[in-house]
Amino acid sequence: MTALEDANAGDFDDAVKVEIMKSKMAGKYASVLAQNNFVNPAVNIDSPDTIRAWLNKKYQRETIGTKNLAIQRLSQERFQSYDTPDTYEARIHPLILGVANNDAYVLGTLKTHLSGDCKLYSWIRNENIADINEFFIILKNIWLKCSSLNEGQNFNQAQPKKKLLAKQNNSIISQPVFPSYYEMQKSFQAMMEKQKIESKAEIEKQKAEIEKLKAEFETKMTQQSKKSCPPVPFKDYEQMQEFYEGQDDPR
Repeated sequence: MTALEDANAGDFDDAVKVEIMKSKMAGKYASVLAQNNFVNPAVNIDSPDTIRAWLNKKYQRETIGTKNLAIQRLSQERFQSYDTPDTYEARIHPLILGVANNDAYVLGTLKTHLSGDCKLYSWIRNENIADINEFFIILKNIWLKCSSLNEGQNFNQAQPKKKLLAKQNNSIISQPVFPSYYEMQKSFQAMMEKQKIESKAEIEKQKAEIEKLKAEFETKMTQQSKKSCPPVPFKDYEQMQEFYEGQDDPR
């Protein structure tokens, strides 16, 4: 805009600037009226400043609602533990569009947003803050200072904790380790299962030995039964000798 003014000195008046700015509007902002009806009394939109004022009011009305609703929502806001000054300012800024920079009520409300953080609140409460813009600048400075202090405190507090933890670990390592009840029970069950398997194998082995002996006995009995019986009585010694000479086992 400034470059155009320099290049077209005398020809680039407010009416031309307003028309150019209106041509850039789109969507719900496309219809720019001749007057800003968001203020009372209504003001003619005939300069860049008046069209910016209308645009701020239009944006606030479309996204937030009326000024009373915006102030009500502003009073419910808080600087959360996960906030940074940038995220907090981005959330608050739409609620204070069109609010005078030196509005004492809004400035006091912004200070109460920090009441959840005692350190931030106590520091900023004692600051002589002139306006809303200065509030956000001071908030960033104090927040950075608090962050640096917290990092130093956390480091100092972590050192004795690390030493204590190392001492506890050494103590734990030096103590004898005894099995738990569950581990002892599991070990006993495994031992009994092993004995059971070994005992079953021994019984099977003995059964196999008995079956083997039984089979050998039956074989011998079968062979014995096949032998012919000697005549009783023998007539003489020669008859007896002839009989046993024809057998495998003379007994």
